[in-house]
Amino acid sequence: MSTTTGTTAGRILAAGLVAVILWVSAGCGRNRTKTAAVSGRVLWKGQPLPGGIVRFHSTGDDRSAFATIQTDGTYAVPAAPVGKVKISVDTAHLRRHHDWNVPVPDKYRSFKTTDLKYTVSAGSQTHDVQLE
Repeated sequence: MSTTTGTTAGRILAAGLVAVILWVSAGCGRNRTKTAAVSGRVLWKGQPLPGGIVRFHSTGDDRSAFATIQTDGTYAVPAAPVGKVKISVDTAHLRRHHDWNVPVPDKYRSFKTTDLKYTVSAGSQTHDVQLE
């Protein structure tokens, strides 16, 4: 094999490898799930909810993301599904482990029963969740 033939074969192999990488990257990018960061406060009758879990459930498919509610009522979901979501808030572990008994209605515990809705857009955003 001559040097010219080896160089040509190497260039063809490299070009083919680059083409495959670009093809795979383009395909993966098209199917990648879009998410966005959402942060804010969870409020119970206007006051910060001192703990629990807040979850954003996509209404279009089975995607969801959650965050722990901090003692000051704040939360930060780093990768909430972009689009229309239903928001659920669960404080059951607080009642079991912390003797905390704020009567948050059970309807907020499940995405099937919650009436909390929001549309997550691209980019970082703030959304306060109001429980009544």
